[in-house]
Parts: sequence; C-alpha cells; structure tokens
Amino acid sequence: MHSAPLHFDFPACTERAKPRGFSIVEVALALGIIAFAFVSLLALLPAGLTTFRSAIDTNNESRIVQSFVSKVLATDFQNVQSTLDYGSSKEIYYFDEEGSEVDTSAKPIASRKPARIYEAKLFVEPPVVPTNGANGSFSFALNVVVVFANISSPAAKQFDENTASLASLRAHLAKNGGKTHMKIRPVLVSKMDGK
Repeated sequence: MHSAPLHFDFPACTERAKPRGFSIVEVALALGIIAFAFVSLLALLPAGLTTFRSAIDTNNESRIVQSFVSKVLATDFQNVQSTLDYGSSKEIYYFDEEGSEVDTSAKPIASRKPARIYEAKLFVEPPVVPTNGANGSFSFALNVVVVFANISSPAAKQFDENTASLASLRAHLAKNGGKTHMKIRPVLVSKMDGK
C-alpha cells in the first residue's frame, strides 16, 4: 500500500505579518526634522524682506534723483533756484512705489494721493568754492540737494521736522553726527554754454 506523503499547510495567520506603513516613532521624528527646518527658514524671512525692501528703495532712490536732475536740466539755468528751490516754491514732490512722480503739494491730485510712497524736497544753492582763503562761488554751477523719505518709515518724521531749509537740514545732521534716516543726495549742476 502506497501512502501519500503528509503535507501540512500552515495558515497565513500564524506567520509573522510584515509591517506596513510607518510607526508612530518614525512619524514623530520626521515631523520634528521638518519643523526644525521650517523654523530655520522662517527665521530668515524678516532678513530677506528687509533686504528686498532696501533694494527697492535703492532703485527708487536713483529714479527719484534722476527725475529731479531732469527737472533741473529742463529749467532755464537762471531760474532753477527761484523756481525749484524749496525755500522759494515750498513744493513737496510725491512719488509712487516705482519712483515715478505722482503729484506735488502745490498741485495735488486727490485720486493719486493713495499712491504716494515717497516725499521729496529740492534745495538749490550756489556751490561755495574756497579761493585764496576767501569764499567764492561759481556763477555757472549750482549745488542741488535732493532730500527724500519713505512716508511710512521713521524718516518721514525727520523729513517733516528738519527740512524747512538747508540750514535746518545741516543743523539736524550736525546734531546727530551726520546720521539720518532720510536720503540726501547732492548733485552739482553746471550750465554748458559757459555764459
């Protein structure tokens, strides 16, 4: 008699089940690593935003100064001081977020007022040139000083309080050791015909 070999099938439930997915410890470690990385990235955000704002202000600064230089060049040289100087015109110029002129205090445009980001004044004086111990001046040149500030920055208060004249601006700078939040850019302008 021939007998069949014995064969035993063990049910699957007796085998050790293979793990599927992640354990709670692995998930907790992964979340901890991700949280640490995000905290580091968030710490860099304010510095990045400050740098970005500074870069925008620097770009707009050059556009504002160029706007004033163009305004001076378009004005007859003999009339620059009497027309554009803040002492005689009392005019404040306003610029938008791209450094483009919006309006002025003498000719305000109500619909453009919300676009004002920067305010600026222009001061004009003959440059003082020392000659043999005495002070002289060039009759063919002007010292143009552009002073401006971001309206929403601490510079706005300094701008309002210390820019009534070049003398008040110089007094402010002397009192603060030459430091200010305002932007001050001097430009020497000369007429080309030499007359």
